[in-house]
Amino acid sequence: MRIRRSRLAELGAVADKEGRDVAHQYEQSLSHPLRLSIFRLAVRRGQTSPARASRALDEKLKRVAYHTKVLNEAGLLTLATTRKISNTIVHVYAPVPAALEHPVVKDFLRKSD
Repeated sequence: MRIRRSRLAELGAVADKEGRDVAHQYEQSLSHPLRLSIFRLAVRRGQTSPARASRALDEKLKRVAYHTKVLNEAGLLTLATTRKISNTIVHVYAPVPAALEHPVVKDFLRKSD
């Protein structure tokens, strides 16, 4: 789903500390179907790890981990905890509360239901 630039301005386009347009950044990140699925899963569960999302979405772990990283860099997910299970480090991500309140994110979540 693409949102026109003029619509982004209406939806509260503001710049982050690097001067990037946050609304555009959110729109770009959530326009990928797998990233939207990962984000929706994290919102529904409150938090998720790439491994858990990989199993839930029936996708390869490497692919889910990459897209989770993109969501984290966009400011949609934040690293909630890191724990060691056996010899594996598990990163658990949670949705950023401020991002959930952003009109672009609300629009994506509403339209994807």
